[in-house]
Amino acid sequence: MAPPRTQSSSRGRPGKPQVAPPRPGNARIARIALVVAGAVGLSFWWTARPAGGPEGSPPSPAAHGGAVEPGARPGAAVEGVAVRYRITPASPAWKRVHLERGPSAQDRGVDLAFLHEPTSASLSVKVFPVANEALTADDVANTFVQEMRDRMPGLDETRREPFPGRAAGGVVVHVRDPKDANRVELMTGVFVQDQIGYTLAGIAPAEAMAQVRPDIEAMLRSFEPPPPEPPQRELPERPLALPAPPEPPAQLDGHDLRKVEPARLFMEARRAVAHGDYQAAAQLQHWAVAGGGHGKYDLSCYHARAGQLDASFHWLERAVAEEGVDPGWAARDPDLETLRNDARWAQVHPYLERAGRYWGQSGIKKTLLVLPKGYRPGKPIPVVMGMHGMGSWPEDFIDESVQRAADALSVAFVSVSGTLPRGPRKFVWSESPARDRARLDEALAEVRDRVTVAPGQVILIGFSQGGQMAAEIAARDPRYYAGAIVMSPGLATGLSLDGVPPSPDLAQRRFVVVVGAGESPGNVQLAERDATRLRALGVEVFHKPYAEQQQHSFSPDFDTALPIWIRYILGTGPTPR
Repeated sequence: MAPPRTQSSSRGRPGKPQVAPPRPGNARIARIALVVAGAVGLSFWWTARPAGGPEGSPPSPAAHGGAVEPGARPGAAVEGVAVRYRITPASPAWKRVHLERGPSAQDRGVDLAFLHEPTSASLSVKVFPVANEALTADDVANTFVQEMRDRMPGLDETRREPFPGRAAGGVVVHVRDPKDANRVELMTGVFVQDQIGYTLAGIAPAEAMAQVRPDIEAMLRSFEPPPPEPPQRELPERPLALPAPPEPPAQLDGHDLRKVEPARLFMEARRAVAHGDYQAAAQLQHWAVAGGGHGKYDLSCYHARAGQLDASFHWLERAVAEEGVDPGWAARDPDLETLRNDARWAQVHPYLERAGRYWGQSGIKKTLLVLPKGYRPGKPIPVVMGMHGMGSWPEDFIDESVQRAADALSVAFVSVSGTLPRGPRKFVWSESPARDRARLDEALAEVRDRVTVAPGQVILIGFSQGGQMAAEIAARDPRYYAGAIVMSPGLATGLSLDGVPPSPDLAQRRFVVVVGAGESPGNVQLAERDATRLRALGVEVFHKPYAEQQQHSFSPDFDTALPIWIRYILGTGPTPR
């Protein structure tokens, strides 16, 4: 199903790799190796001192089963395994390490590795998907450094500089261990292109870094990513174009589903899913879609779970063309596992990616405005800005309860489509606070002729991905934002209010953080972490896990709680209960 409603998109940190115990005198470099492994996905870092090598330096990867090739020919480029990039070893002293492949291999996640035997320095290449096309090498580097700091207090980013020979798209991060500076230094090149990230991690004993740094820089300069993808100027044709499946029965438990509101059918379909009845879920979802509602992607998922693959492929292709589908999520959504195991997926998956590029380049956006009855522009009033969940749209925050709150509180509501379009009815946030803030500013500019914003009285309210970004943006500019209402926060990247500095202005603000106690542990934990982090910054926080809420959805008392939350943040009402 669509990720905002069924999947925890919260930050997931990879576990520590299994490695041999370090020998005495090498514990610190072993700990750094573990941290780097978690931060950039490397899992073969060396943890024992090699015979004849410098004291405290790492051993040959052969100790972990990797065979070392003879010295590289000068100027001979090596091609990547997972992706067709190229990198050239700086000299014959840099020898390629043969890595084990497969799900149980210790080196999984590492695409290429080289060892400089004279110094025990190494350079390894990791290739990984980037969450969305708006994230840059700087964003990836920020996450890399933050994860290292989280896992290894005391590590410090010494400096950052452009990727050698690149005008844009890359950055080099230098990291050292200030507690034991003579042990190890890390020089990591980060490059991003076409939603694929590359980390080129060079690690060496600190006393050897000056000797091997020119080689590492030369290898970074030699890095050649694959040619960029061409623009997708037209929506591609559906590769399968299977006929529509037969309509399911319109009668269920004595009810004519054709006469039931789509919103009610959507809810009943999810209840059927919760009970494992995917046949009934597909029946209910079908008539919800037929009644004018969106939700073709979820309909495809229900058919896939029910083993009806032709119907699932049909609705998936229609969802791509008519609503939008996030290709990255479809490629890992557990609900579509049976489709991915079908031979036809080889045709459909490239279609999803091409269509995703088309919608991403389309520039589609949407801004909805709800004003209190009788309001006339020119009078400053508070504004509540809605940030929907991943893969949803602004209509999530526009209904009768919102109009009632606008009238009762004399506030305006502005609901905004996410920064990145995935289709005419599907948007996501970039998970970059600066870029998503720019999208909010753009939306306010669109409605400036219809509403006058009271200074310092903009409240952000968001759900799931939008909830976490509401917290991130509001906390970073407390002079402009009065606070945020954060519902069931979740993200695909590593943000969790890291890097938000304390300030007197922020200490005057109030935030609401709510989540269902029965939701995914990732959402529950991120909500707890947000509340803890905000309180540490001096913020007054109302944090409530709803014991009765088992699904990833708006809180069960949203209609009645919304005005209470808004008054609380504006300082005109009591603390919620």
